[in-house]
Amino acid sequence: APRAWASRVLDYLNLGRYNGRLFTGEPDLRKPNPETFRIVCESIGYKPENSISIGDQLESDIIPAKAIGMKTILVRGKSDKADYCISSLDEIPEILRRIKWEI
Repeated sequence: APRAWASRVLDYLNLGRYNGRLFTGEPDLRKPNPETFRIVCESIGYKPENSISIGDQLESDIIPAKAIGMKTILVRGKSDKADYCISSLDEIPEILRRIKWEI
């Protein structure tokens, strides 16, 4: 989504403090291009294999992230392409405790 839209959603959810860590598809690079995930990982200083993509869209959130080695969590869906499938974001803390990170 454009930055203006994403910022409004964060504000609506009372998460505006995270606007500085917001990655949008500007100017030209957008999901499902795996390079978008690589750029985010590089910009925050994490290797893809030590990062997670959480999303509800298999084609844009899960498959391209897996292509660069990220772990993936599919929300409200089922697919063997995702590392984990959950029905609620409340399940994320337990998954984070179970993941074996590569150092």
